[in-house]
This record gives sequence, C-alpha cells and structure tokens, in this order.
Amino acid sequence: MFGYFLYKKLWFCLTPLVKFYFKRRGKKDPNYLTNLQQRFKGDYQENSSLISQCKQYGSLHIHAASLGEVNLILSFIEQYFLLQQNGLLKEDLLFSPIVITTNTPTGLKAAKQFVKKFSQEQITVVYTPLEYERAINNFIHTFHPKVSLFVETELWPLFIRKLKETSQLYLINARLSVKNFSKYQKGLLNDSIMSFKKVIAQDATNASIYQALISKQKLENLKLSSQEIQYGISASLEKNLLFKVEPKLRKYQQLINSTLSPKVFIGNNLKFNKHSFNKWSQVTNLLYKFYRQQNKVNLLLASTYPDEVEITLQAIKSINNGFNLVVAPRHPENFTKISQLLKDNNWVVTSLSSMQEQYKSLMSQLSREVEKVDLNSLSSLSHSELLSFLKDNNQNLFNKYWDKLEELLGFNHPRSVLLIDTIGDLASFYQLMDLTIVGGTFNKVGGHDLIDPISHLNSIIIGPNYKNQLGVVDSLSALNCVNVIEPYSKNDAPSVYVTNLQAYIVTYIKEYQSLTAKELYSYIEEQSSLADFSDPSKYRFKELLAYKYFLNQQNALLNHLKILEMV
Repeated sequence: MFGYFLYKKLWFCLTPLVKFYFKRRGKKDPNYLTNLQQRFKGDYQENSSLISQCKQYGSLHIHAASLGEVNLILSFIEQYFLLQQNGLLKEDLLFSPIVITTNTPTGLKAAKQFVKKFSQEQITVVYTPLEYERAINNFIHTFHPKVSLFVETELWPLFIRKLKETSQLYLINARLSVKNFSKYQKGLLNDSIMSFKKVIAQDATNASIYQALISKQKLENLKLSSQEIQYGISASLEKNLLFKVEPKLRKYQQLINSTLSPKVFIGNNLKFNKHSFNKWSQVTNLLYKFYRQQNKVNLLLASTYPDEVEITLQAIKSINNGFNLVVAPRHPENFTKISQLLKDNNWVVTSLSSMQEQYKSLMSQLSREVEKVDLNSLSSLSHSELLSFLKDNNQNLFNKYWDKLEELLGFNHPRSVLLIDTIGDLASFYQLMDLTIVGGTFNKVGGHDLIDPISHLNSIIIGPNYKNQLGVVDSLSALNCVNVIEPYSKNDAPSVYVTNLQAYIVTYIKEYQSLTAKELYSYIEEQSSLADFSDPSKYRFKELLAYKYFLNQQNALLNHLKILEMV
C-alpha cells in the first residue's frame, strides 16, 4: 500500500514534466496534443448508446499500447464479434461492447479506422488514462469493464490495481525478455503480474519466464518438464497438409494439459494470426516454384536499410548469376539513397513505381486464374496426381503470366534489380520469392516482420540483432529453420557478415538448382515428415519447417479464446 502511495505522489509531482513531454511530442506530431482530457482526467465523450451498453452489461476492455499491439488484436476482435453475433460467447459477454485503450496517435488512428466496420454501440477506441487516480476512476465509471486484457508486456501498476477491484484481468500474448526479468521480480511491476488471473504466453520461452516470476524463482533455476517446455515446438511437428490447417479440438486439450502453473498458459503467438492466411498465395508460390525449377532464385531484401544493402551487395558481388534481386527499403526516405547505392554498384535499377499499375493488373489476372483451382479436389489427390496437375496447369494456364511478369520486373536481364519504392506492395511479393533477408537485423534496429515471408514459403536470413522478434526467432531456431548470420566475434565489424552471408546464398542457390520435382512438392506430400528435412545442411528445406510451424500457430487465436473461457 505504501508503495502505491509513493507512486501516486511521484506522478503528481511529475505532472509538469508529463505535460512538457506531450507538448514536445506535439511539435513533431500535433496528434499528441489532442484528447489530452482523456489522458489526464479520464474525460470521455463517447456515444451514449455505447455508454448505456457498458453500464448495463459491462465491457470487454483491451489495452493495446501502440500500433503493433493494435494490429495484433484486430483478428481477435473480429472473432469476438462473430462469436457474439452467433450467440457462442459465454452468456455474461453476449451483449458486452469492447473498449480499446492505446497510448499513441498511430495506434488510435489504426484502431479507429478498423472499428468503422462495426456499429458505434459495439466498440470504441480511447487513449489510456495516465497514472492519476481520478482519471482511472473516471474511466472505470464510464465504461464499467468486467474483463480487461493487457497485450504483451506494457503494464501500468495503478491502472491495473484499480481495474482489479471490478474486473478480471488477463495478460494475453505475453512476452518478457530475460534482460527485463529482474525489473519485474519485485515492487509494483511484480504486483501487477500477480494481479492477472491468467497469463497466456506466446511461446514456451516466455511462459518459463512468467512461471519464474510468479513462483518467485530465479530464472536460471527454473526446470520445466519435458512436456511443458516442448509444447510450443513439438506440436508443430505434427503432419499438416498445406491446405488443411483447421485447428482440432485435441490441440485445445494438449494446450490445457500443458499448463505451467495455475495461471500460466502457452497460447501460441497471436502475431501469426494478424496476417490473413491466404491459401491462394501458397498455391501461387508452388506454381511459380515449379515454373522456375532449376532456374534462378528470387532474393528479397525486405524492410531494409542502406547499411544492410551495402553488406548484401558485397556478399553477392562475386555471384555472377543464379538469382534475381529485389530490394524493398523500410522507409520512403530511403528510396533515393538505396537506389543510388545500387547504381553506384553497377546495378540497373527498375522501380516498381514506374510500372505499379501494370504489375497490379498482371497479378490480378494471375490470381483469378489461380483461384479457379479446385482446392477441395486438389487436397485429395495423391502426390503423383498432384504433381501432374500442377505441371499441366503450369504449362497450359500459367506460363504466359509468369513470362510476362518476369519480363515486366526485369528478371530476364543481367545486373537488373527491382526496387519496391511504393507503399503497401511488399506483401504481394513474398509469394514470388524464395529467399528473404529480413531488414533491421544487421544494424541496431532490431528486426522487422518474419511472419509474412514464412507464410509464403520463403527461406529466411536474419542478422544477429533480432531483439524485436525474439519470440518468433526463438521458436524457429529451436526447429533449426531460420538462418542467423553471425560475425565471428562480438568485436568484429559488420563487414565480417559478408563472408558468412555469401556462403549461405551460394549454397542455397546450388541446392535450389538441384531440386527434383519430388523434393519440391514434398511441401504437400502427406507422408512426408519434418524429420526428413531437419538436416541443417539442407537449406532449401528450412522454409518447409518454418511454414509448418506457421500453420501450427494458426490456432493461437482460438487457443486464447478457449483459455480466456470466452467460448
């Protein structure tokens, strides 16, 4: 109690600095200066119908700190309303609206755009009240939260303490780095962790960390049973056909049986569910792989930066053929810098912006043709029948589209590189790629999205700095299906990456070009086992391992709903 008293006094004393912080941020982004009454006073002028619904039935409150967390919960919210609409939610939530709290203008903007698809009395988005008791009490009095879900890591001690008085609290998709473990071992942050009825971790690694926190153990002394520590990985080793990804009830039973403590669960990673699983893009990827069998590898630098492009160009400098290069800069301000860097290294740059409409038109035509494939009959074919089907369809229907596409993108010309200098088009390229180097991992940024390329059967290369993707990388590393390019020692310069990166790319190209048709379509061979492709020297099968892990994670959304006892 005394700790909270001091904490509240500290916030009161720091109020001038807090206001100065928003004023300073507001100079760069004026949106930080809007709706300050929500943050400081808990003054919410929301739709009266929604307020009435909250008062009568209570609300489901979801705290998503910023844009990343907001994007993560969108599929969860859609599923919640779908279940509510069909009367499948638990009775006490059948009429409860959703209230989203977030801290940043970008998070607020994205959430407001999303909630437009629902009625105003179903859902609203507001700023999180700051750690002032009056603001928090006003928030609770306005929205009457009966269940509060906090996403991933960010915790507000006073907000959580006050919510606990009237709500059931859950931490979903929970993660916590080993580096920050000691911060949560004591004090108000530890009190916050202990306030949650259940902690649903995104993988076994994070579950073990929360288990240590809750059981008051040192992390290095925590010994999980084989069943517990392996759950997140072993489940992904089950046979899984490409087009059959529906989760089964037995996976729920495995999940519940793998409880780490009365309040720690492994629910799998909701980040894998934020990407719409598009089976047609997987079919497109397979057809395109068949078209290019024993031909060039398509190499993508995704969400990359000038310093990383320079490293990659040095690595591929002596590789004269065997690949097509595509570069997607992370920010628009890097478009010109990277374009000039490519030209300085004697590459002929083709800009997507110069042919964007042609590209989209051609991809639309191709998609329409691919969608004519009867997946129900396709998934029931034997391996030899499937192979024959794909070959015939490629020859009779698709080759003309691949020819046009490769000519448009400059893939038929030596020393040609495609620069994706547009916004929103990167995702459509993953289905055309074989090998993706994930940006932000060879510098201090910490890494960008791995899930999109994995979901499109890309083999993944990352650098040593993947702090923003720890949960995903840890799981993939356990399966030996992500390729981390390390320097020889911590003191080595980034240029040392070049040798290791070059060796990987050269080996991958050789192995890709030696693929047989049978090996290529082992992706959808019912009898194939992941154990057959676990040899670390077989780089070309690492994307299969990662892809099957991705498929396994598609039950994360339903796992969370089940553990939360909402269904």
